[in-house]
Amino acid sequence: MCGIGQHTDDHSPFAVAFAIPCSARGLRFLCRDSFDLGRSHFDHPLGSRFEEPDAMAIFDDVLVPWDRVFLHGNVELANTMFARTGLQRHTGHQTAVRGLVKCEFMTALAIALSRSVKTDGFLHVQEQIGECIGYLQLIEGAILMSEQKAESTGHGTLRPALEPLQALRYHIPRFYERMVRLTQVLGAGGILANPTQADLNSEIGADIHRYYRGADRDAEAKIRLSKLAWDATGTQFGQRQLQYERYYAGDPVQTGASLYKMWDHAALLAMVDRALSLPSEGTKL
Repeated sequence: MCGIGQHTDDHSPFAVAFAIPCSARGLRFLCRDSFDLGRSHFDHPLGSRFEEPDAMAIFDDVLVPWDRVFLHGNVELANTMFARTGLQRHTGHQTAVRGLVKCEFMTALAIALSRSVKTDGFLHVQEQIGECIGYLQLIEGAILMSEQKAESTGHGTLRPALEPLQALRYHIPRFYERMVRLTQVLGAGGILANPTQADLNSEIGADIHRYYRGADRDAEAKIRLSKLAWDATGTQFGQRQLQYERYYAGDPVQTGASLYKMWDHAALLAMVDRALSLPSEGTKL
């Protein structure tokens, strides 16, 4: 889909939306280097399983049949497609649920790491984890609000309210980035200095089993947890996930500005007017 935004007639050649197979002749994908390091699931638990490539699509004399074209050269339709179809409401709901699960996972990692070294009894650690749990509540609350304020489409279906979902589009990347940082802080150096699976099964294995034990788990389990946390936050795979969240919903500045533009300001400004209309000083209420 190309050309979706606030365009003018000068952009009409780029107002186009279509769907074709990835195997279409002339369509190529230029992929980045893989973040799957070819390591075992033990050493690279997330990247070895869930790596997904990022790529640029190159259209080199690609035939797009007319029956695969949804929109072409219609600037007005391109500019109003999201609003008229309610597309952002459904993609926004999916985005919010996906974001909630990722944030739940990061919070769970923070809790598990603090318990593995028995720091979860400290007040400042509890406060940091409580911050993460607070974000989960805010995300879930906005999702529920979008569902409770769902609107009928007139076709026998419902679509969730856009405003709370758009707010999450803006805030989830910030929540997630903060959770990544707190997980790294709570894991400290313990999520870095970990031996490999080969080390564990070698002649130095006895030392590893002795010195890498956690407060609530044996050495192997502690190492696996630390590697999981580092893969989620610090490796190429983990940092890609963070960068992905920052720009998943597009330009964060425009996303934030859209909240201002779509909101009905009248009710808020009325509060200011009521405050300004209060009786002057010395007047008995």
